[in-house]
Amino acid sequence: MKVLLCDSDAKMLEMMKKYLEWYGLTVSALLSGAEAVTKCKQENFDLFLCSAWLESGSGYEVGRRVRLEAKLPVMILIPEVPNYEEFRKIGENGFYYIMKYKSPDQIYSKIVSIIEKERSAAIQK
Repeated sequence: MKVLLCDSDAKMLEMMKKYLEWYGLTVSALLSGAEAVTKCKQENFDLFLCSAWLESGSGYEVGRRVRLEAKLPVMILIPEVPNYEEFRKIGENGFYYIMKYKSPDQIYSKIVSIIEKERSAAIQK
């Protein structure tokens, strides 16, 4: 399973990448949302995993572009329990989400679940 990870926090990005690779995922990691959109269109990924907050702008906007342009499932890493506005953005764009500070096991499990769900839905079409 191949995941593209985007977070403007370099330490968090590296830590998350190491955890996910330890679980056996193939992970590409980028600090820039714009680079992530481009990379998603150039390579095949199973999931785009993005922080809600990026230095270059909204992770929700980057996720929206990836979903539309690269046709990838998107999971947003949110820093806390979502407020109404965040739930609206998540729902409008068909994003999955998880709190950023969950355990690596929980994040990995959610990633695998999403990828399997998306693959199953694609087969049924």
